[in-house]
Amino acid sequence: MLLSDALKGFIFRCRLRGLSDRTIQNYVENVQKFIYVVTDLELEEASGSDVEQYIVSLMQRNVSKNTVATYLRDLRVFLRYLDKEYKTDLARAIVFPRTTRRLVTIYTVDEIKLLYASLPNNKLKERNTLILSLMLDCGLRRQEVCDLLLPDIDFDRHIMKVIGKGDKMRWVPFGRTTEKQIRAYLAVRSAGEYDQLLLNRWGRPIKIDVVKMLFQRIKENSGLDVSAHKLRHNFATNYLVHQILATGSTDLLQLQIIMGHSDSETTAIYLHLANEFIALANSYSFLDEH
Repeated sequence: MLLSDALKGFIFRCRLRGLSDRTIQNYVENVQKFIYVVTDLELEEASGSDVEQYIVSLMQRNVSKNTVATYLRDLRVFLRYLDKEYKTDLARAIVFPRTTRRLVTIYTVDEIKLLYASLPNNKLKERNTLILSLMLDCGLRRQEVCDLLLPDIDFDRHIMKVIGKGDKMRWVPFGRTTEKQIRAYLAVRSAGEYDQLLLNRWGRPIKIDVVKMLFQRIKENSGLDVSAHKLRHNFATNYLVHQILATGSTDLLQLQIIMGHSDSETTAIYLHLANEFIALANSYSFLDEH
């Protein structure tokens, strides 16, 4: 069996598991990169040295270590499938490059006000304001914002049902300000046949490109480095900062559930960022006291 044939079986298994089209496409693209480099070997001929050769080829390309790590994570899922189904021993050859921790910008109150002030002033102002808040106040991903359904918003309990990666459902809370913005948008939202909350100017559900262009406009108008990821990072960090200052402790499992993370390690990164933020805000200078 060729590696390409094994990939077809892997993709079929992914579809049986109900993984999203986007997740499957990422697997296909990143595994095909591997097959292109090592050539389409017979499965029994593939070895750990082929995997190592591929990793070296990635490191020699002009891509960041974080990008290389993303490619390897998807490849590892495929190789683990091969190990389990065909008794290979390939996944253990995966070695991740040491990556640098990205500096996450936590917006100040004035910068958040500037983000909202930098929204395009047009007929879609209420919708665009809501898009910004759903990421900053609720930590939603771009696709989750696009897929959010109006019937899934519970105004009484201030929670909304969100469909995340792998079509996993979770409940996410929203604040009073976001509630006001939802109601303000609904007052001007065009009536239509769609259940999606956010519609374009023609009354059809928005797509990710709409969100991308919106943040490009905000970035141009404000001069701030803004993206969907940064807004999500801000939500998570501020969530933990509030917990620490209010109670002296944190509940990482709670944040993990709200953000839709599949493992706790991803969520734990924000605990370090929150403590770092608090330490900087309460910094002390010995020299200033003497």
